[in-house]
Amino acid sequence: MAGSARLAWPESADEVLGLKWLLVQKLACEPQRLLDFAHTYYTVGRNLTGELHSLTRQLLIPFARDYQDYVMVIEQSKRATSADFVGSGTTHPPTPITYHINGNNVRVNYQSVDNSINSVMINSTVMNYIRELRGEIQKADLSDEQRASAVEVVDEIESQIESGKAKRAILTPLLASLPAVDSITSISNNLLQALQTTGII
Repeated sequence: MAGSARLAWPESADEVLGLKWLLVQKLACEPQRLLDFAHTYYTVGRNLTGELHSLTRQLLIPFARDYQDYVMVIEQSKRATSADFVGSGTTHPPTPITYHINGNNVRVNYQSVDNSINSVMINSTVMNYIRELRGEIQKADLSDEQRASAVEVVDEIESQIESGKAKRAILTPLLASLPAVDSITSISNNLLQALQTTGII
């Protein structure tokens, strides 16, 4: 029966994250398979929108948060290794200051293991599309549950963008999981194009 299939996740948390990463990449490259996948593994009745919301809540949003946590752990590990190297008394010159002054995430990092200052400016066009998405979701003919789920997806999209580490493979399925309302779909497409144009993804 549709929806009766169960995903056999590995026992290792790292393997689960890696498998989810591959799965999300595949769905991003082949978005037409998203509906079939949701119908097979995340059925909550005969409501297709409900299936997409279920997939988003159980797979996409948790993956985005786990992946962000994983990247932060890796970065902290690198910083700790760098601090040990500096504290060992070596006479190697310090890492030079790197200036990223092009693109959307303009920032200046002054060499420091634990006192770096990052300033990120998000393109106003991108933020306008996110605001428009929120507005259309509030106006759309949706149930309270559908509206809450859609708002949660937009929150996660905004969080991914503001993190400075947004990935197309994560944002594309998130945007695809929003309610299939013409105005929302149109804004989602414009947002994805703006993210690509500004170099965020």
